[in-house]
Amino acid sequence: MHILSFKLTLGIILLTTNQVFGWLGMLCSVYLAKKTRKNIFYSIGLLIYALSWGMLALGVVLAGPEGILFLKHIFAEYGWQAVAVLLLVACFCGYFWEQEIREFELIKKLTSKKDEKII
Repeated sequence: MHILSFKLTLGIILLTTNQVFGWLGMLCSVYLAKKTRKNIFYSIGLLIYALSWGMLALGVVLAGPEGILFLKHIFAEYGWQAVAVLLLVACFCGYFWEQEIREFELIKKLTSKKDEKII
């Protein structure tokens, strides 16, 4: 069995996560821009998308030809299943992230009401 080097492993991680990072970052930024009506989130989304291209370039450099062949083999064998699993993981992370934000906002409201009663 071939042991992957740290450089190759990092390159493969960057190659497999850059699209998910870029598209989800853009989608979340557009959502926040629409919800808060602050145009800065559009710029943040563009920055995240550009960063994902940087992740792709760095991943190609780090993984090299060996890593690219390895990923081609994985996606040829498990292509749509791998994409589906990545999307499910992203959805679960988004759901739990939203729940944490709601819980934080609830705690913030409760503590502010408690402070008002003390004064």
